[in-house]
Amino acid sequence: LKHPEYIKRVKKLDNQLNERRRLNEIYKEYMRECVERDYILEKKAAQKEYDEKMMDLKDNLISDFEDRKRLIENERYSLELTSDSMEIKTTVTRKLRRRPNEPMPVIEKRRKPATGQLLVYQLDDKEIESDLKVIQRGKPLGPNTLQQNGLVSYTNSQQQQSHLLLSDPPAN
Repeated sequence: LKHPEYIKRVKKLDNQLNERRRLNEIYKEYMRECVERDYILEKKAAQKEYDEKMMDLKDNLISDFEDRKRLIENERYSLELTSDSMEIKTTVTRKLRRRPNEPMPVIEKRRKPATGQLLVYQLDDKEIESDLKVIQRGKPLGPNTLQQNGLVSYTNSQQQQSHLLLSDPPAN
């Protein structure tokens, strides 16, 4: 009892619906593939950027630690040079009465006061080379070499003191 024109039209609409569904399914699969491809590319790019930044960070940390290590070694070396005059000894307070079962106090030397100022002479390369040549030859330093280095007054005073010590007889 259905009208043939109506049935024809319903079939046509049904076919259009099925065709649209098929095209939509194809489009959906295409879009999914595009998104997955973009995701993989972005993930690779992010991993590459991460690896580069990690390498830069490692290099920076290594160089920072090497700089700190060099600085600490330099400080340790300078402390070794000055530690003799800067030794700090704890002073022992004297107790009026020693209690039984108490260990004997360890008596330490007092700190030596630094006498005078530590002098540092910086020589140029020519003076260093000439000193090395003299050392290699095994010759003692002459007065001219001492004058160049500013050591004449020191050596003269040392010679005078040794002369006085040798000439004076010991007093009893």
